[in-house]
Amino acid sequence: MNRLLITIVTLTTTLAAWAQNYNDSTLLTTQQWKHAVAIVAQYNAINDGYGQNAQMFPAEYTLDDLNPTYQGKKTWDNIYNQMKTQENKGGTVADVKALAGNLAGLVEKDLKAYIETSVTAAQQDTAVIDTNTAQVVEQPVAPVQQDEQQRMPFNMTSLIATVVGLIALIVAILSRMSLSRFRKETEANIETTNRNMQQLADDLNAKIEALRQQVQQRSYSAKPSQQQFGNGQRQTTTAPPQQPVNREPQTLYLSKPDENGVFMRANKQFELGNSIFVLNTDDGTHGSFSVIDNRDVHQFALMMPTENLTYACTGNGIQMSSGMTRIITDRDGEAVFENGHWHVTIKAIIHYE
Repeated sequence: MNRLLITIVTLTTTLAAWAQNYNDSTLLTTQQWKHAVAIVAQYNAINDGYGQNAQMFPAEYTLDDLNPTYQGKKTWDNIYNQMKTQENKGGTVADVKALAGNLAGLVEKDLKAYIETSVTAAQQDTAVIDTNTAQVVEQPVAPVQQDEQQRMPFNMTSLIATVVGLIALIVAILSRMSLSRFRKETEANIETTNRNMQQLADDLNAKIEALRQQVQQRSYSAKPSQQQFGNGQRQTTTAPPQQPVNREPQTLYLSKPDENGVFMRANKQFELGNSIFVLNTDDGTHGSFSVIDNRDVHQFALMMPTENLTYACTGNGIQMSSGMTRIITDRDGEAVFENGHWHVTIKAIIHYE
């Protein structure tokens, strides 16, 4: 029985010390390494604009768990094949960070949380197993002539072991109940946020539709008109051709670009629902752009960041905007005017607050 108590203390101390000494040289188990490689692939998919929320995958997802969802996406096949060659190599935390490259900060955050969660679960499982073992240990048969004083120390030790085992079992059960409650609260919060975002999207779509109708009505009023000449013939007045490039400094308001980085709309006036970026140019051919510093623009753009921002901007985790209300441009992007449209040449760098 004394050996059982010593085993419990030793295992708990060893696991706790291992968790506290987490660093770059920490050697990962086979399962931890496979999950770490999958985390690197997940963040590469997010950085390329099509990654999904990790909560939709199993807790210890691997590359094969991600593949059915991302297969066929623009860069996924290359990411999957590259990471698959690393899946069975194994290594340390430093090896994972090297594999992640400029995404190492995000990958290490998830990896560290995963390892600490694994250690906590192992401690709980060890406590439960040791408790069950303590309850089924056979007591040695006492000699018939053993007096009461000789039996008492053994009974006291057995009682202490049973109490320790029960305490460990209760702690494990309470911990799992707490995790379950936290998970349910988180799911409820996510559902509420999704409903609020959907309501906001509906309101903004209604405003955008109203603005489009106004623009459409104005375009009807600007249709070509016919003039009557003295000889009885009518001549149609057509809209003026596209203006030549303005070589003087000017400011333009741009819409979101398409997947090829082409801004489809450029106006001299700000248009709510269409204008997301502001561009300054000195020669009408080359310019620098940034996200418009406007609360309504930020609210609209953050609803669908992948569609509205990622084709013109880059930054850590900009595909995930939940809870964010403001967009900060850390470095302006660059664009060039070709074939009647502005094209992104260098993406802007942004982050959210």
